[in-house]
Amino acid sequence: EVRFDEAVDRFALERWLNRSTLPALGLAGYTLGYQGTGKKVRRAVDDPPGLLARRYEAMVRWSVEGDRVEGAFSSEGAARKALKLLSSLEPMESPPTFADGVAQPASPSATKSEYLDGVGRSLAGIARGDYYQLNLTMAFDAHCEATDLYRWFLAMFAAYPAPYYALFHLPGGQLVSTSPESFLRVRDGVVTSKPIKGTAPRTDAGFEEDVRRLKGSPKEEAELSMIVDLIR
Repeated sequence: EVRFDEAVDRFALERWLNRSTLPALGLAGYTLGYQGTGKKVRRAVDDPPGLLARRYEAMVRWSVEGDRVEGAFSSEGAARKALKLLSSLEPMESPPTFADGVAQPASPSATKSEYLDGVGRSLAGIARGDYYQLNLTMAFDAHCEATDLYRWFLAMFAAYPAPYYALFHLPGGQLVSTSPESFLRVRDGVVTSKPIKGTAPRTDAGFEEDVRRLKGSPKEEAELSMIVDLIR
């Protein structure tokens, strides 16, 4: 495991990554974006680390695109141990849902009027040139026992399916993450990004008409150009 709570030592991270070919997974916090800017960022006591990565003896991945199971193992022994564990699991008849008593996210951190006020202040800031891109977010609370976290994770996936889900055990807590977006993927020398910008709801007019309306919208075109430039 490698962990950086504040600034990341790039060379220490590279040494850790190059030390082994075992598969690794990790997370990077939002505060890392301020590294090198000189800005002080207030972090809550229970915030996840700035960067945390772990190396694993065995990794089994289900590829949604190819509908196949892939594996990466440190040794034959690790492969046998992982496959034995997987084969011993009882199949799940159906995933748990919020209707089964799993706690739903509730208690928003802002009322509707407070959120709309934030939208107004955000638009004013954009007009002044204070922001290039702004993400106005809200927090929701739900009581969830640690032993029920995996059931909550599955209920979230059943209610809000998305291509990218994660459940990560952290020091002092757990993190569940879900996103429809792929920020960057590098495979065989090809870099791909799939941000969800320049979007519109589907209508009964049909796919071709929806695409025409989307491409003909100056707002959606501007948003798409903005995020493409930002990622580049």
